[in-house]
Formats: sequence, structure tokens, C-alpha cells
Amino acid sequence: NYLELPGQYDIIPGPARYLAVFALCAAAGSGKSAYLANYIRKQDKQVYYRFCGISQDSSRESELLYSLAEQWQQDGRLSRLPERSQFPAAFPMLFREAARHSPMTVVIDGLDELDNGEARLNWCRWARYPDCQGSRLLLSVKQGTVAAKRLNAFQRLTSLTLLDTPQARRALVEQKLRRSLKRLEPDQLDALC
Repeated sequence: NYLELPGQYDIIPGPARYLAVFALCAAAGSGKSAYLANYIRKQDKQVYYRFCGISQDSSRESELLYSLAEQWQQDGRLSRLPERSQFPAAFPMLFREAARHSPMTVVIDGLDELDNGEARLNWCRWARYPDCQGSRLLLSVKQGTVAAKRLNAFQRLTSLTLLDTPQARRALVEQKLRRSLKRLEPDQLDALC
């Protein structure tokens, strides 16, 4: 069961005039994937989700992006699919074509897992297609990785603070317990947080 923090979605603004690209950056284990999963659950537009590193293909930048384009073609968003050798360079234009169909959200979780963190990520630079209005590209990346540094250089990085300290975790648990009129002993709270 996901515990939503007050105001936590304020970091991803509402509909943008252009394609909105966001990269969430936080420490390992801080809740990036849970945050994105809850965000996805609340979307009213088509969502395409990929988690990097769970298979050989999801660890290679070009294969990951090709799999998204393949799904877009199956969904009728693309007229044709370029050869695999044209990826990742072809991705921005394909995103543009797919987004023209209707607004969509694309989530790539764990971007730092691509190619052992050595992915070029040049396809993350672009973000100003006015005909992609309402579409989003959401990325997650661990703090201090090569991918985080590249995204920061492209000015696409948003730091995310999710329960990254015992005090923050304790405050949230205490808030939820108060709302449900329950309480835990201090040693139980310490163990939980």
C-alpha cells in the first residue's frame, strides 16, 4: 500500500506547452520506483513503462528505445518502424510522431542501469516539440551516477527527496498512525523507520 506524501506531486507540473521531460534523481532505495508507479496509476492518458536492467535488452539503450517504438507501432501510433541500427538516434522523432496521435506518458525507470551507466543519453536533450503538448517523458536515475551527471548537464534533472532520512520516515509513519487513531511504541517506530 503506497503512502502518499503531502505535496509530493508538485515536482511534476501540470500540462506543458511543449513535451515535458523530467528526470527524478534520488538515492538508491529512496522510493523513486514507488513514486513513479503511484504517479502512473493516477494518469488518464496512455502510459508506456520500462524498467532498465531487468533483462539483457532492457540494459541496452538502443534495444530499450526500440521496444518502446515497437509498442507504439502495435498501438497504431507509428506508421513505420526504422531499423534497429537507427536507434537511439531515431527515438526523438518517433516520440514526436507517437505523441501526435494523442498525449502519452513514457516512463523509463532506473536509467542508470543502461549499458552499465555508460549510455550516451543524447535522446534526452530534446524537449521542445510543440506538437507533443500534454505528453511526458519521465526518467528515474540514482544520485551520483554517470547517467545523473549527463542528465544534469542537459538540465533535465529534478532531485527527489522521498523518505531519505529516518526522521522523514518517522514523521510520515506517525502522521498515518494519527489519522488511523493507532499508535506504536517508540521501539517499534525505531525498528520500522
